[in-house]
Amino acid sequence: MVLGNWFINEEGFGNNQHFSERLFISRSSCSKTFVDGQEIYYWMAEIPKYKWLHFSDIEAFNRLFIYALGKYNIEFREELYNASLQKQKEILAIERIINLEAERYYWGLGT
Repeated sequence: MVLGNWFINEEGFGNNQHFSERLFISRSSCSKTFVDGQEIYYWMAEIPKYKWLHFSDIEAFNRLFIYALGKYNIEFREELYNASLQKQKEILAIERIINLEAERYYWGLGT
């Protein structure tokens, strides 16, 4: 199955839209939890850190992630997913602020 730039198979799922940067999440690691002591789905918090992924890639990943849990017969925990989405949004917001500050500095608008 393919969703956007993501694919899924029996071994896991990944994104290979770029020749130099590829991402593959093994079936066995997709249910990994805990980030900084908070119980969330690890990969949902990790995905925004890949700078070459666009927001649409992250949205497609979120949908594929739910599909993958079902495909691999891994229990879906709604409260964990919601906490993971919240953490993902926080990371994306921080990244956006960092990028805006860099742009301000580049254009001589910052101090």
